[in-house]
Amino acid sequence: MVELFKIRQYIKYLIFDDTKRDVKTKLNKSGHKAVLIGQPVHSNLGDYAIINAELDFISEINKESDVIVISMPFFHTHKNYLKKRLSTGDLIMISGGGWMGDLWPINELVIQDIVNTYKENTIIIFPQTVFFEKKGELYKKAMSIYGSHKNLHIFARDKKTYDFLINDMDLDGGRCYLVPDIVYSLKCNIVNQPRNGVCFCLRKDSEKVSGDEEINDVLDFFIKQNYQIFYTDTVLKKRNDKISKNKMNVYKKITEFSKYKVVVTDRLHGMIFSLLSKTPCIVFDNKTKKVSESLKWINGINSVLLVQSEVDESSLYEFINRNFIYYDLELIKEKYKPLIDIVNKYL
Repeated sequence: MVELFKIRQYIKYLIFDDTKRDVKTKLNKSGHKAVLIGQPVHSNLGDYAIINAELDFISEINKESDVIVISMPFFHTHKNYLKKRLSTGDLIMISGGGWMGDLWPINELVIQDIVNTYKENTIIIFPQTVFFEKKGELYKKAMSIYGSHKNLHIFARDKKTYDFLINDMDLDGGRCYLVPDIVYSLKCNIVNQPRNGVCFCLRKDSEKVSGDEEINDVLDFFIKQNYQIFYTDTVLKKRNDKISKNKMNVYKKITEFSKYKVVVTDRLHGMIFSLLSKTPCIVFDNKTKKVSESLKWINGINSVLLVQSEVDESSLYEFINRNFIYYDLELIKEKYKPLIDIVNKYL
C-alpha cells in the first residue's frame, strides 16, 4: 500500500509538476528561505483556491518575498533533497484546508512528518479544520508531535477547531490562533453578467452528510419556481492541467458561479466561491461542520441560507426574495491580524 502510494506520487511529480525545475533552482540558492508545502496536484479547486489565496496573502505582507512552493508529489519524492537544502533558520509553512485529523489520515501523517522532521524550524500551519472522529493512535501521535515542537504556530479556521486544539489536544494557547478560512481573502474582479437559474454543486466523498431527500426537496422547490437547473462541481472531472494553470481554473469556476441566480452546495469553498462572486447560496453542512462554523465569520451577510434540518419551502421562498447584503472582504480583513503578524515576524 505504501509503495503504491509512493509510485503514484512519483507519477504525479513527473506528469503534472511543471514547477519542479524552478523549485530546485530556488532551493539550491544560499540565504534565508521560506517554503510553502502543500501545493495540490489533484482536481479539487477548493485546495487550489487555498494555496493561491495563501500566496497572495503572503505577497500582500511582503511583496519582496520569494516563497518556494513545494507540491505534495515533490515533498513525497524529495524528502531527503529538501532536508539537505533547508537550514534551521528557514521558515516552513504548511498549506491550510481540512486535512488535519483522521478523516484524511494520509494527509494528517504528512503534517506530522513535516513537523517531526523540522523540529528546529519555525513552522506555520495556515488556517485548518481539525477533525478527529476517534482519539486513537493517530490522535495520540498528533498530540505528542505538535505538543513537543517549540515553534509551531497552528491557525484554526473555526472556533470548534480552535477549542479542540486547546482543550482536547492540550496545545499552548499562545501558539494556536483563530482566523477565517484563507479563501475569504481571495480578491476577485467579477464582471457583471446576466444571471440565470440555480446551480447544484454537491460533494460525493466521505465528508458528505446531506441526504438525497433534502437535496431533492430543494430541487423540487426551484423546479416549481420555474428555475432552470444546472449542475457543477469544484472538483474537475479530469486532472489534465499543470500546476501553473491552477489559478486560472479557480477564477474560471468563480466566474461560472457568477452566471447563476442561486447556488446550492454542501462544499465550504462552493459557499465561499458564491460569496466571492456575489451569488446567493443555499448551503448544507458537511461531516466536520466546517461549513456552519465558517459562516460565523460573516454575520450580517444575508446572501447565504444554511439548511440544518428539514427543508422548509417558506424559508426558501423568503430567501430568494431577499434584498441581499453581499460579502465584502473589508468586513473580515482585520480578523486575519494574528496570521499577518506571525507571517510578517518570521518571513
